[in-house]
Amino acid sequence: MAADGLDEDRLALYLLAQRLSLTAGPLRLLDGDFPDRAAMAAIAEHNLRQALDLS
Repeated sequence: MAADGLDEDRLALYLLAQRLSLTAGPLRLLDGDFPDRAAMAAIAEHNLRQALDLS
């Protein structure tokens, strides 16, 4: 991920924070009675794997 004039470490941190948020949000929905549980679990799993791949 290259961007002129931007701090690469900061961008990596923002990307990690976004992936973690996209994991936590669907997991919170699964605590309730969300109707399409499989889709929400898949979204959480995908973003968790993406976050782990960043390290």
